[in-house]
Amino acid sequence: MMEIRDIFILKEGIPIYHKKQPESNLRKDETLTMGFLSALTSFAMEIGAGVPRLYATDTARFTFFERDDHLFIVYSDLDITNEQILDFSRKLSDAFFKSFNGRLTGTTLPVFDDYTSALLTEFYQTNKPPSRVKLEESRYMMEMKQLVPKIHVEEEQLRLTTQRRKLFKLIDGKNSVYEIANQLNENPQRVLSILRSYKKEGAVTF
Repeated sequence: MMEIRDIFILKEGIPIYHKKQPESNLRKDETLTMGFLSALTSFAMEIGAGVPRLYATDTARFTFFERDDHLFIVYSDLDITNEQILDFSRKLSDAFFKSFNGRLTGTTLPVFDDYTSALLTEFYQTNKPPSRVKLEESRYMMEMKQLVPKIHVEEEQLRLTTQRRKLFKLIDGKNSVYEIANQLNENPQRVLSILRSYKKEGAVTF
């Protein structure tokens, strides 16, 4: 899962906005949640801890972003990184202050709500959950292990540096790109990029 479940905005500890998402499990307790966030913020300030930055449960977390006496709070799944949430919060706060001057009225609220929805759509289009990234990396590594380069010219025909000569000595029709990279202590993607340049010259095939 990689969901932003709720978005809250507090001004001086008072809730002024709540964006409810279908994935949220807080919808039945909206008033209680808003009160909890206000109390948590007030308590942190009273004991001198400053604005809270993060409050996590076993399944989700609240991330706090402060700007000009306002708190932008995002309730999200744990799969989303703190950097991703903070980037989202900055964009949201930019819209809030630049486009709406920090004021939500009966007229501006629907417009801001639409902007928040658009920002959420953009977020999901540009960010991938760690599980999906790991899956893609796993597939990529499998491809590296299946690609076996072969030389189609004499080594003497190529002007090779010492490093390139080490690379070509490992191309025996059996070693995969992954195995060659490991033996050279190199990144497989870099090795593949080098071999593809020789492929364009007709010196190597896969």
